[in-house]
Amino acid sequence: MVSLMVEGEKECLSKSSVNNQLSGPRFKGSSLLLVAIFLFSEGWLVWLAAINTTPGQVFLGYPHIPTDHYAYKMMTEQSREDGRFFTDNMFTTQEQDGRYLMSGLSVTGWIEALFPRAAHAWIWHSLRLLALAAFCVVLLKLCQSLFGGRTLVALLAFAALLFSQGIDWLWRLFVSKGLISMPGGQWLENPWNFNLLWTGTLATWVWPVMILTGMIVLEIRKPREDLLRGLLRGLAFAALFSVHPYTALFYLAFTVLIIVFGGIGESPWKQRIIASLKANVGILVGVVLVGIYALWARDDTVYRLGSDQVRLWRLWYWPHLWPVVYGPQLVFAVFGLLADFGRGGRVVKLWLVAALLMSLNPMVTGAKFQFLATIPLILLEVAGVSYLFGRFPKARLLKVGVALIAVLSLGGYVEAMTSDLRAPEVVDASEASPDMLKTLEFLRTQTEGGVLCHPTDGAIVPWKAHKTVFVGQWFLSTRFYEKVDLVRWFVQGPASDEARLDFLAAAHIAYVLDSPRLRSFGAVPEIDGLVEIFRTDSVRLLTVSNFDRSKNQQTD
Repeated sequence: MVSLMVEGEKECLSKSSVNNQLSGPRFKGSSLLLVAIFLFSEGWLVWLAAINTTPGQVFLGYPHIPTDHYAYKMMTEQSREDGRFFTDNMFTTQEQDGRYLMSGLSVTGWIEALFPRAAHAWIWHSLRLLALAAFCVVLLKLCQSLFGGRTLVALLAFAALLFSQGIDWLWRLFVSKGLISMPGGQWLENPWNFNLLWTGTLATWVWPVMILTGMIVLEIRKPREDLLRGLLRGLAFAALFSVHPYTALFYLAFTVLIIVFGGIGESPWKQRIIASLKANVGILVGVVLVGIYALWARDDTVYRLGSDQVRLWRLWYWPHLWPVVYGPQLVFAVFGLLADFGRGGRVVKLWLVAALLMSLNPMVTGAKFQFLATIPLILLEVAGVSYLFGRFPKARLLKVGVALIAVLSLGGYVEAMTSDLRAPEVVDASEASPDMLKTLEFLRTQTEGGVLCHPTDGAIVPWKAHKTVFVGQWFLSTRFYEKVDLVRWFVQGPASDEARLDFLAAAHIAYVLDSPRLRSFGAVPEIDGLVEIFRTDSVRLLTVSNFDRSKNQQTD
């Protein structure tokens, strides 16, 4: 899409380019068509995975990063069933007060409560598509704000944001054909980090990025430094934190850069920075609100353990990978850094700097911020192409480079529309057997108590059965690997029946979910005090007969 850009930079536009502007109705019609194609593609990415469901299995509705999605469903389930705003971490049976906060998931749960459970995946994706439609409006406003009256440039920038692909799809193709051997790592397996088409499959990213982009449009269209704007920035930070803390941390870093460097070149600069800092004292309102929540939440042991282990997970997409992922797009983005397209250009450059700084920060895993670099990189790519064509309108090499980007972008889009990119283990986590679903439906009707099961099964128990599990989702299950070893010990031993029952009592476990996955550890031992209460062809549910539910502190 970017490859069609042939107009010069703002100060270099030729007079003839004015004749290439789209009229109002044509611009609106073209942009609506792009949005319609984009939304169809976003729906198709999920449907494509659904039609590739393994025979005999049931597609659970959330194909991409399913373990993360089942964490989201764990939280929405509590809001749906119990009307809760703050939620438990149901991937542990440890006693807790329930202080997790993701407000977007709480609201989704309340909406899902209006519909039968069978419709929940449809509700989730419908809300995601509605959010994407609103996001498209914000992105279009962003393009119009950046490129002024140049409607063709704005439209092409909009198309580039929606559909531009890097060259990561080429590496996947070469690896799949055995043409090259490349240690892919998660950057190669997770395309949603590097373009908006794939990012849009994750609703928990769409909601906060829409808010973030809206605030950035406001910074471009109505630049101001006063107490009201500072307060608005602070409240936006708090709102973002309640939806997606990582995006909130990015927004805070970006806001600091805007305050300090947003007026660079303006005179006198030092006085301006001091005045800007004073005007933005209202940001402290949002920081204080988040701080109060964080201190309160950390009084809950489970929340504290979960938040502290964030520091133990380290995954970065270092900038040296960017040329490998983005290819020639990055070359044009570099030239976009040279272009001067007003305050909007300065804001976009600071946006990219903030994304780079957060990707490299030593405190929180940098991969969580990679997707926030996509929008500024593409906008700078558009500005770079425009900049170069303004100076070298007849350069043959430039035209070849632009054509190459067109081919690469089309190839990435075709891959997305035709290929189920999920690894086998991801497919496995995206599905469940009918026997498992029947068992979980029965478990939902039982009294409270923790569940011992294979961790992959544990990922969906809180959602489908509304019960806590000893170990489930890999990240939220505190001390995950130790607990997996304990599950294996329970099955394999060596251990006496008494030791096993003592373990179940200490861990607040009332049920054992005996499934093919759990039996991959070994046969579940037949011990006194463990009684079968439900059976299908492949799954059994057992209960601890002497489980004292009066001492079980887990909340419903």
